[in-house]
Amino acid sequence: MKGLRFSLIVQNLKNLGIVYKSIPDLEELEKGSDVSSVVFLFLSSESFEQIKTAANVDMVEFLDVQEYVPVVQETAAANFKIEDDMAASESKVTLKSIKVSSDKLDQLMNNVGELIITNSGFLKNL
Repeated sequence: MKGLRFSLIVQNLKNLGIVYKSIPDLEELEKGSDVSSVVFLFLSSESFEQIKTAANVDMVEFLDVQEYVPVVQETAAANFKIEDDMAASESKVTLKSIKVSSDKLDQLMNNVGELIITNSGFLKNL
């Protein structure tokens, strides 16, 4: 039953932002291992109260939501001056990912290997 609560918390947090890490891992939670507490490293632009509300599901005994504020040294920050144009162009970069099955990747690698072997055979005959 605890696993279902943890899964519900993870799903609610994923709707609000990105869950980078959990202790124990998400795979262990999905397997239904006996866990009494979970720690999440979570990134979101939502308000503190919205995150706390999303993580507070039924029958959770204790909930502690803390904001992580990274420590930045002023001397290091002063050494790096970024122009506004560069910062604006970097913010427009979007990452795309594609899921490909391992069978397709194996087939592609085999075809590339055969192509290299055939190409080297042609070069030897010249």
